[in-house]
Amino acid sequence: MEVHKSYKIGDNNARKAPSGRNEAHTARHGQGRFTFVNTSNPKKPKDRSVQRVIRKHVMRDIGHARRRNGNYGRQNLLQIPTFLLSEDASNDFMNQLSEISNAGPVIPAPMVFEATPDSRPSNSPVSEAEAASDSASVQVKEDQGLLAACKLSPFTSPSKAFSDPFLSYPIEMDSRAHWLIINIFDDRHANFQPFRDIWFPLALSDGAAFHQLLSNSALHITSLRPIDRQREAFEALSHHAVALMCVQNRLADPTVAISDGIIASIIGFACHDHMTSNFETWRVHMNGLKKIVALRGGPDALNENRLLRLILTWVDVIGSCAQDAAPVFPLPDSFSSGLPLFDSASGFPPLVKRVCNRWRQDFPRASEISFIFEDLSLAIEYLALEAKINPLRVWSDYGIVGFWLMPLIHRLLSLLSLNGTTEHEPSHDLEHIWRLGMILFLADIRRKAGFAPMLTRIPLMHLKAHIENLFLLPDDHCVRKFWELQLWVLAYASMEATYDPAYRKWFVSHLAAAIMKYCGGSWSVAERCLKAMPWIDIVHSTKLDQLRNDISARIFICTK
Repeated sequence: MEVHKSYKIGDNNARKAPSGRNEAHTARHGQGRFTFVNTSNPKKPKDRSVQRVIRKHVMRDIGHARRRNGNYGRQNLLQIPTFLLSEDASNDFMNQLSEISNAGPVIPAPMVFEATPDSRPSNSPVSEAEAASDSASVQVKEDQGLLAACKLSPFTSPSKAFSDPFLSYPIEMDSRAHWLIINIFDDRHANFQPFRDIWFPLALSDGAAFHQLLSNSALHITSLRPIDRQREAFEALSHHAVALMCVQNRLADPTVAISDGIIASIIGFACHDHMTSNFETWRVHMNGLKKIVALRGGPDALNENRLLRLILTWVDVIGSCAQDAAPVFPLPDSFSSGLPLFDSASGFPPLVKRVCNRWRQDFPRASEISFIFEDLSLAIEYLALEAKINPLRVWSDYGIVGFWLMPLIHRLLSLLSLNGTTEHEPSHDLEHIWRLGMILFLADIRRKAGFAPMLTRIPLMHLKAHIENLFLLPDDHCVRKFWELQLWVLAYASMEATYDPAYRKWFVSHLAAAIMKYCGGSWSVAERCLKAMPWIDIVHSTKLDQLRNDISARIFICTK
């Protein structure tokens, strides 16, 4: 027989005499010192109504404190400038967020991390909030092709695996700030994987840089959460605005203006601009950064802070690559000496060697791109071998991809400022087609390593324009001589344009026409040609299978 006993729960303010507003509240809701509940076990009350009464009583004083003087929640909110609180500014920021998903793949394809299983017991009740969350997750799984393609579960909350209560932060932290820091160390989503070991220690030394780190973390969450992302969007805007004000106030001091903290903060601004596809503001920040670095003594003066010099190069290369523009800063000397370490016992692949030798014979003034292609071939050969032996190390170590491939991309973008060919020469468009093909080829590899967002719309647009220019040539001898190269570029452009249907259709149709012209309509011949050039099976095989189906269907229609 279960014996029910009556227990009374003491009020936190039981010794205080009620007065004023508390008297009115007591008159409405009864005596405020104690609440009586009936239960058989005071340590483990099972009845839901009892649990509800206990929670309501415990939280009552907290709720009163929060609502006092109408200041509920204000002490935990960042105070942002009034000019950013306008409806127009908020709408502009949300429009920038919405453009992320339209500017190319945003979410990286990580190592296959499965979602954490639901730890809720099967017989436990489900709250309305949980039911709404589960319903939203199902909707996301059904509607968000990008999430499904990248094998990522819809974002709910970051893992709590990272927690260091003894770490000293440059700003006052609340629970939301800690939550945004935890997101950076969340291994379920690889977006911050290449940057957390660099950005985080840099930001710990400066308040503005740390606010910008929190802003970029919140922005990252908005890219993973297609719905209900207003709170993180506000946090991203708030922290970004605080960082901007802090930097602006400190620029008046000539000594502080060239400090590592200011430089790191402005680099963070450029990263924020890249994540929101705001390239005009990105150029403003990079030009300002160029002047500050010059006052500091040039990029080499930053070599004492290795992390700062490294992230400066990465943000420069990533932002310039998204716009297909020449880099702002030169490569560090340590990067320039990295690629000669590659060595291949069997030499270059035969097709790569043949294409590069043919190019140097026909266009000696534009030979640099052929040497970049050879270096790319060796780097990819070694990377593919490492991916088979130790895939976890390859895709989790930002140094492997960052130190190997970033210099190659920098060299490719630097060709825009060289005068190897002129616009009136037939080789001009072909050189840039080759250059853009390598950039698009590397996009999925960088995405696999966690570099995101990977914005490739502008490179695709430029590539399409150069290909159209080739069709205007009276003699296509130059194009026919490098038909293998043409197939390789069109294939990777088609795979990269997966998220842009208009470009995808255009590149697939031209690839199908090239296969009909040079391979007799045989996909197997075209596939052997593609795999004889730079190729990583674990990265490109899935998209190649999709491309095969599209090409086969198009060729079948053309041959009927």
